[in-house]
Amino acid sequence: MYRQYFYDFIHQRNILTLEQLDEVLAAQQFVRVKLGLLAIDSDYMTGAQVDRIHRLQRASDKSFGEIAIQEGFLTIAQMEELFDQPIHSYLTFSQVLVNQGFFDYEQIERLIDEYKSQSTSDPAAVEPLQKESVEMMMDELTAFETTMEFADPIFGSSLISFVKVIKFIEASFQFGPLEKLTNYDFEYLMFSVMQGDYTVLVGVGGNFDKLNKLARLFAESMNVDDNEMADSLCELLNIVGGMVEASLAQRGVMVELLPPVALKRQSLCNSKPFFRIPVHMTFGHFDYLIAEGVHLLEQQSKDEQGTV
Repeated sequence: MYRQYFYDFIHQRNILTLEQLDEVLAAQQFVRVKLGLLAIDSDYMTGAQVDRIHRLQRASDKSFGEIAIQEGFLTIAQMEELFDQPIHSYLTFSQVLVNQGFFDYEQIERLIDEYKSQSTSDPAAVEPLQKESVEMMMDELTAFETTMEFADPIFGSSLISFVKVIKFIEASFQFGPLEKLTNYDFEYLMFSVMQGDYTVLVGVGGNFDKLNKLARLFAESMNVDDNEMADSLCELLNIVGGMVEASLAQRGVMVELLPPVALKRQSLCNSKPFFRIPVHMTFGHFDYLIAEGVHLLEQQSKDEQGTV
């Protein structure tokens, strides 16, 4: 209902044709609201600052969040808060308008400000993930035996960081039952390892087609080839790993995030148990993995393994 209200708000200003507005509506299901737009909506950044970050990104391999922190526009705490906030429907519509080139972020900022000033009702937030389900999963994780002194913050940070990023991609999802494993067979696996005070792995694995759909959602693209899929999942895990790294540093646990690795049709084994959490989304399910001190089976073929 609120999305339609923003549709009318744009339509009444004769900014776009009805045909263009219908194209924007149809594209919303494939769009992820980006960090810059969330920062604008929360008054942490201006549209001009967001546009500046995107220009800097074209000459850098750094993420939006990294540059925003470097430039002093955002703090780590603010960035985590943005990942955790509900996605209002007018932001999804606004993101499509920017993605399709109708407006830049400075222009969309003015539209959103005007829209908010004229609105008499609160935006209808997408249903958030129930806090209890996250706490229950964390209780299950830390209930398993582990020799790690910092098991609770490590597993907790890994889970919470993942939840924040996945909610950013698609607000409606569910966890399946947690499993403790020593061996994991997979069709496709993308994982990141953090080394330092402890060795920690986070990854996504499972069916190739389902992970391709996850990559398409994250990349905001209808079609991604194998290389683009790897790049998209790599970026997703870099964000999760970066948030885990920052969270652990605040607790005095120092780790360094290594480049993600992609593997096909192999097995992952470990001397200590690792944890598989099925994640059910609208397109199907995939697995989220958290592990301590992981090593790979020696018989995997070299051409199937590579750092992305």
